[in-house]
Parts: sequence; structure tokens; C-alpha cells
Amino acid sequence: MGFLSPWFLLGLLGVGLPVWLHLLKQHKTVPQAFSSLMFFEKRTQSSVKHRRLKHLLLLALRLLLLVLLALLFAGPYILQKPSSANSGRRNVVIAVDHSFSMRQGGQLQRAKKEAASLASGLGSGARAEVLAVGMHSRAMSQMIADPGQIRAAIEAIAASDERSDYSELGRAVRAISETERVPVEVHFFTDAQQTSMPANFSDLAMPADAKLTVHRTRESAKPNWTIETVSAPGRIFDTKKVRVQATIAGFGTPVTKKQIKLIAGGKTLDSKTVDIAADGRASVEFVSLDSSYGFNKCEIRIEPADEFPADDVFRFAVERADPRRVLFVHSDLDSRSALYYRTALESAGSGNFVMDVVSTGQAGNQSPEKFAFIVLSDPGPLSQGFEESLKRYVSGGGAVFITLGRATVAAGKLPLTGDVLDGTRTAQRSGDRFFNITWTDTTNPVIAKSAGLDRVKFFQLVNVQGQGWRHMARVSDGGWVLAEKQLGEGRVMVLASALDNVANDLPLHPTFLPLVEQSGRLLARETESTTSMPVGAPLELRTARERATSVEVLDPDGKRLLSLEESVRALTVNLDREGFYEIRRAQGRQSMVAVNAPRSESNLALVPQETLALWENKGQTGASASAQSTTPDFEKPQPVSYWRPLLVLLLLAVLAESFVAGRHRDRGEAQDDEVENLQEAA
Repeated sequence: MGFLSPWFLLGLLGVGLPVWLHLLKQHKTVPQAFSSLMFFEKRTQSSVKHRRLKHLLLLALRLLLLVLLALLFAGPYILQKPSSANSGRRNVVIAVDHSFSMRQGGQLQRAKKEAASLASGLGSGARAEVLAVGMHSRAMSQMIADPGQIRAAIEAIAASDERSDYSELGRAVRAISETERVPVEVHFFTDAQQTSMPANFSDLAMPADAKLTVHRTRESAKPNWTIETVSAPGRIFDTKKVRVQATIAGFGTPVTKKQIKLIAGGKTLDSKTVDIAADGRASVEFVSLDSSYGFNKCEIRIEPADEFPADDVFRFAVERADPRRVLFVHSDLDSRSALYYRTALESAGSGNFVMDVVSTGQAGNQSPEKFAFIVLSDPGPLSQGFEESLKRYVSGGGAVFITLGRATVAAGKLPLTGDVLDGTRTAQRSGDRFFNITWTDTTNPVIAKSAGLDRVKFFQLVNVQGQGWRHMARVSDGGWVLAEKQLGEGRVMVLASALDNVANDLPLHPTFLPLVEQSGRLLARETESTTSMPVGAPLELRTARERATSVEVLDPDGKRLLSLEESVRALTVNLDREGFYEIRRAQGRQSMVAVNAPRSESNLALVPQETLALWENKGQTGASASAQSTTPDFEKPQPVSYWRPLLVLLLLAVLAESFVAGRHRDRGEAQDDEVENLQEAA
């Protein structure tokens, strides 16, 4: 027996209080009237009678109250070994690695066959739970005793394209141990791949009651070549100006030559031979991609295939399209801005855009909906019809980039937004004689990829008086140079200066090219195309602003991957199979992404045997393992507290003490009344 808070037992010293109170009450006497004491002999009265305790039952109850109260706070308990209905039953966890590397050489089928053989030999009374282990652990069954159901669960394990992570096995077994509260035997069937080991060995820890046995399906590492990476544009416009680069890696391989093929739509477009060093890497480049319009399913492939053909192919998706048109509107006084802007747009190299240049007077004949975005270069006053069509264009999701100069300042207001243009700020003729950008919003993708803006000299800036602008760059006097504003579903971006190489020297700086390219991508809502991604990586479906829009995802078999509710609410989705996925978004926007198995699975090097031995022995070896043998937590004696019965006894004692004290009080009052009556009669 023990106490959770033994220092509360000091409260037992309080049992002397009721005894003292009971003795104190014995000295209470009733005065008697007498005429004279002169004839009485003086003597000492004995106090033995005064020291005798009365009302013993009441005293005992009060002492019991104090003892129970002290014990209740001290928390008495006894250690008791829990009984378990399963204490004598054999409980087994059968875990099978079904990661991508288990596809090589029939490793998965070998593992399932050995696991089924183990299940058949468990014997009567044994229970087993089947796990499929990869990037995550999946329970294929509950803890069951039917050998037929156990074998069926093992047979249901299918090969996956995931990477393997052995720490997932430890987490799964710990969860089973906490749920079942019984000792378990863990049998893990795997190819013992080195890349599956976690960075920290402690992540492999098993519960103290678990006994692990690792069954290796591979006895030696196999040499293997794989397509490790592919770099290709997501969207192409000129098939003769496309560069596709691939890296071929060898793991445990000798010096060799390999033929690498570029395939699009099932058709071989090009083939090259590369020399690969022993256990090394080599690169190959293809300079054209003759593909059809729309989305193309492309591959880089090693031929002939090696002993692990599943990783000899790397998929990527490419969209072929015509360049998108950009409308550039300039005032009659602005003759150079179009040249600078067109040169930067064409020098970007992506070929995404072609530019139509018109003056402000000719712009009324243009339909804004035909263009990816529109540039108004110091346009001056716009015709009412053209400005109204621009407003409808922006409200519906379009974008306009406006630069400001003398012609627009003369109009007195900013096109589309109507904000007041309050003159210009001109740099002083003394001192620096120009403005420099001193602050930028680095979270904006345009600013993030436009390094060197702080070296641009601005000689003249236009003052814009308005609310709701998100500043992207500000100069030393606190005024902004570049800002954007949301209008309906679209946006307006403004540069508070012109592009004529007079108000500033921005067109002459190297940063002008990325500024034009990135602002164009942002205004046209073009994101960096994702041509391929590894299995298990999250694919972003929508931004927070597009939360209410529906997104449909079709898997490699053409089936819907998301439910109706998920297609509206989900922000991301994990793609767990190799192949090509189609993504269909609102407003007819479509994309395609290729998914490949993680190339860490291509390295078939094995975990050293001594490492597996440490894992099986929970990291202990030899004498230390026997000296530090542990007892499962649920087999150890557990403290059983008795605070509930003590509380019940305390309540009963309180009621009994109140009853007995009341009886004695009534009896004492009756005696006092009798004495008073006798005194009155005398």
C-alpha cells in the first residue's frame, strides 16, 4: 500500500483536537448557593473525575472524521496486476512493404507468399493484424483469428508507387499496442532498402511489449539505372525551339552506354546514346519537341530496359499553344515605349506573348476580350466607349497595366479607377537629382523575380490620390512607384512613371526584362507550369480567393478523383499513382500534370545487417539488452486508488456525527432545564 501525497498524513496530528475539547468541557460546573463556608474543612478536590472522557461515541466519530479526511487527501492506493482476457493469447502484426521498389524482381509477390506462409502456421488461438507499409501504413484487417481472412488480407495488398518509410511501421505498431493492450509479435516483410531508413534511428522505436522480426526478401543489392530528373517547359509555342534535358543515374552500376529516347503521344521523336560512369550520372539534351496542339503526354525512356523497368521511364506533360496576344495602347506623344516593351517581351525567351500596338485614337476599334492583358502607356484621355469596354473586361477577370506620363496627367484622372492625378514630383536639380526605390514588397511574384529595382533612377513621378492600392515599390520620399488594385474579378497595375527613357532609366536596366516578363505572367494569370511531380506530393487546386469554384481531377484511368463536395472545398489533393492527371478548373481552364514514383526508390542498396539487428533488439545488444529487459506497461502492477470508498465513509461519518451530537445537545439542554427548575424551587 502506498500514498500519492503522503505529506497529507500530517493531518492525523489533528486528532488531538476533539480529545482536548471533550476534556475542556468536563470543567464546566453549575454554581450552588450556600450561606457560609466557615464550618467546612479546607481540602484539595481530586481532578480524576474531570479527566474522564464522556460521550465516547461522539468522540470516536469526530476522530474518525479527521482520520478519513487526512487519508482522503493522502490518496492511498495498492498495486494490483491487471487481468487481461488476452494475456495468454498470441497476437501478431504482419506488415508487408508495398512501396515502389518492391516491384523490382517480384519482391512484393515473394513477400506476400512468405507472409501467407507465416499466417498459416500461427496455430489456433492466435490473432493477427495485417498492415501495408509504404509512405503511410494502411490496416488491411483488424486483429482477427481466422487464418483464411488473414491470408485474404495479405493477398489484397497491391503494389504502390509510393516511397517507403520504416518509421511508419513503428508508429502503426505503437497505435496497435495502445489499442489492444497486449504483447505483439511484429513480422515485417521488406526488401530492406537503405533509403527507407529515417534520419533518426529513434523514429524506428517499437513499444516495449513488441518483438520485431525483419524478413528480408532481397539478399543483395541490384545494380539499377533510372531517369532521375527531366527539365522541360510546361507550355511551348515553337516546337523547334524547345530544350528538354534529362539526367540518367546509376546506383551500384558499372561503366556502360545507354540509349535514351524522347517520346510524345506514343511516338519516338528522337534518340541519343550517352556514356554513364560507374555508379554515376549523365545528362542528355533534346532540342526540339514536335508535338500536336493541346496537352501532350511525353516520356524520356531508357532502352533496352534493365531489371527494374518501372523506373526506366520518366513522364512529363507539355501543352502546345499559340502565343497569347497583348494589346499595347500609347498616346501620340509616346513613340518609344512600345519599342522598349516589345523588345523586353520578346527577349524573355518564353514566347508566351505577341504584341499588337495601337495609338489611343485607334484603340476604340479593339475588343479587349481577345487579349491576355492590356498595356496603357501614358494613354491620355480615352474614349468613353473604349473605357467602358475596359471596365467590363477588368470586372470579368481581365488585367490592365498602366504607365503614367504627361498626357495622362493632363487628363486629370487615372483611367478605369477614376483616381485623381495630382500633378508630378520632379527630382531636385541639386543632391542626388533622382528618386531611388527604397522599399519593395518581396512577397509579390513580380518584385521577387525583378532584382535590381533599387538601382533604377526616377526623375519624374506622378502623384495618384486614391484608396485601396497595394503598394509594390516605394521611393525615398514615401511615395509609391508600382502598385496594384483589385477591380471586380480583375486587377489594375500602375507604374507612376513612363517607359520613354525620359522620366526614368528603367528601360535601360537589366531588371526591366524580368519586370516585364513577370508582370505579364501575373496579369495574364499564367503560373509556372508543373510538368511533373513525385507521387504523394500535394497538387494545389485553387487559391483562397477561388475557394467556391469547382475543380475536377481525372486520374490516369480517366476516373474522377474527387467527390462532389471535395471538388468544391479541397485546396490540395495528393496524387498517389504514376501517370497523367487532368485538372479542369472554372472558366474552361485546363491543365495536365505527370506523376512519377520517387527516384529515391531506385537506389536498391540494402540496410546493413547489424542495423537491422539493432532495430530488432530495440537498439540494445548483448548484455545490455538482457540487463535492461523491460516489462510491458500493461503487465506491470497498476496503482488502484481508494478515494471513492473513503469519500463515502467520510460522508457517512459526517451524518452520524451530526446525529449523535444533536442527541447529546438535546439531552444537555434537558438537564440544564431540570437544574434551573430545582434552583427556583429552592
